[in-house]
Amino acid sequence: MHTLTKVGIILLVIGIVLAVIGIYALSSTTSLLLNAEKLSTAKVITISPHHTFNVSYSITSVPSIAVFAYNYTSPISVSMPTGFSHLLSTNDENSYILTAATAQSGIIQLNNNDSTPVIVHYEFMAEHITSLLTIGSILLVPGIFLGIIGLILAVVGVFLGRRKS
Repeated sequence: MHTLTKVGIILLVIGIVLAVIGIYALSSTTSLLLNAEKLSTAKVITISPHHTFNVSYSITSVPSIAVFAYNYTSPISVSMPTGFSHLLSTNDENSYILTAATAQSGIIQLNNNDSTPVIVHYEFMAEHITSLLTIGSILLVPGIFLGIIGLILAVVGVFLGRRKS
C-alpha cells in the first residue's frame, strides 16, 4: 500500500470522526427547541371572549435562543415583547423563534378578540447557546475538509501504487 494511501485513509477517518462529533453537538443543542414546536409538553388554557392571557418568561443565561409555539381553536392575536435582539415568525405563524443577547424577563400577551372562548396550547422554551454549538461548528467544517482531503489522497495513493506494480 502506498504511503499516500495510508495518510489519506488516516485523514479520512479523522475527518469523519470530527464531522460526526460536530453534527452530534449541533443537533443536541437544537433538539430541545424543535421539541417545543411540537407542543409535546404544552400548557393548555382557555381565554374568555375579549380577554387577554399573559405568558411570563425569564431568560437569565445569554446569549439564548427561545421558541414560543402555540395552537388554538379560533384565531388569536399575539403581542411579543420588543426586548429580543431578533424575532422571527415562522411560516405557519404559530411559532416564533427569538434570540436574546441580554438577560430579560417579560410577558407575551395572547388576545382573544373573538366572541367565543378559545382553547390555546402554548409552550415557551429558551436554550442557552452553549459551547456545544461552538464546538459543533468548529469540528464540523474542518472534519468535512479533512475527509475530502483524505479521500483525494487515498485515491491518488491507490493510482500511484498501481503504477509501481
